[in-house]
Amino acid sequence: MGYTPGKNSRKPFFGSLVLALNGEYRGCVGSGFSDYELRSLKEKFVPEKRTSLAIGKAYTPIQPGLKAQIKYYQITDAGVMR
Repeated sequence: MGYTPGKNSRKPFFGSLVLALNGEYRGCVGSGFSDYELRSLKEKFVPEKRTSLAIGKAYTPIQPGLKAQIKYYQITDAGVMR
């Protein structure tokens, strides 16, 4: 779905990935990435000019198609991973 801007040492890369399943927001994930993974992922992102879903934070939408395997604690009643 997209990524948030990186800050400090992650400024050249991204802050967190904005995740979706079937076009619906499922949460953000930003921890657990090595420097190599940050660089490699950012190179795969193709920004897309489209209206962003309102998720309460700024993010850059990217072309769909990338898949991620995410570890999470639970899924909230709203369908968001924690």
